Amino acid sequence: MKKSYIITGCVCILLGLVMLFAPQGFTSALVTAIGIAAIINGIMNIVSVRKLLEDTSYRRIIMVRAVISIIVGVIAVFAPLILAGAVWTVIIYILAAELIVSALLEFYGTWKLKNAGYPYQPYLIEAVISIIVAAILFAIPAAIGITIIRILGVIVILAGAGGIIWSLKYDK
Repeated sequence: MKKSYIITGCVCILLGLVMLFAPQGFTSALVTAIGIAAIINGIMNIVSVRKLLEDTSYRRIIMVRAVISIIVGVIAVFAPLILAGAVWTVIIYILAAELIVSALLEFYGTWKLKNAGYPYQPYLIEAVISIIVAAILFAIPAAIGITIIRILGVIVILAGAGGIIWSLKYDK
């Protein structure tokens, strides 16, 4: 039995319970986490991705994408704290819109990388994931969004419990 699987299962169960019984709190934490990820992504684009090609338009697009990502990330993290949480819905929509714009710019950058003979698949995957997350974020403020979070919470609880059972039964 591996302790890491049991710990991971317990964390999944706790996360699932939060999703199930406090979906608004989970949404707040999710928005903050996505904001932090946007800041990190923007910095990584400035530090490394922008330098992959010497192409001026590629560098400009990646720089625009990075700056937008950092600005929206900072807004997502700090605006709800400053404005006492009254702007969560607006921040969710801003993050979703930023993810769509970012994905479109990423598709352009991916096309440039592909034409230059560089590996482009990870960037393509990132763009597709951004669109999926944006779609989820657009759904969250609606009543259906809370239902989706609760359903995902049940799935996460079941996955965590399954991981614990698997570990106890098969990892000896």
